[in-house]
Amino acid sequence: MTMKQRLEKLERQNRRLMVGLVLLVILVGALFVHTLTSEDRVHQVVRARAFHVVGEDGQPLVKVEDSHGLDMGRFGTVTTLNAKGDDLVQVGTSAKGEGMVHVLDPANERQHGLLLPKPPIPIAPE
Repeated sequence: MTMKQRLEKLERQNRRLMVGLVLLVILVGALFVHTLTSEDRVHQVVRARAFHVVGEDGQPLVKVEDSHGLDMGRFGTVTTLNAKGDDLVQVGTSAKGEGMVHVLDPANERQHGLLLPKPPIPIAPE
């Protein structure tokens, strides 16, 4: 292989690498622009142990939580709170699997509740 052939081969290789680099830069730029202009996606299922809806001051207003880590069985609650962070209404299940609704006054001094027994297991029709 002569020096001229080796130089031509090297120049072809260089051109292919430059074209590849330019295409890569264009692809990354297109992905960046797409990310900036795409609308928020709505997920079909969102899984988490808790969701807190907070106000502008960062204080929670609504909590959706499970009992993980409380060592009280497995249950979940939806709790609404006032501006001070006091629980006002809790809806969910008890540690025994019963439905519950608790209404508390803002000072958490009195509690009014309703506990619904766990429904029996339905029997399949014959």
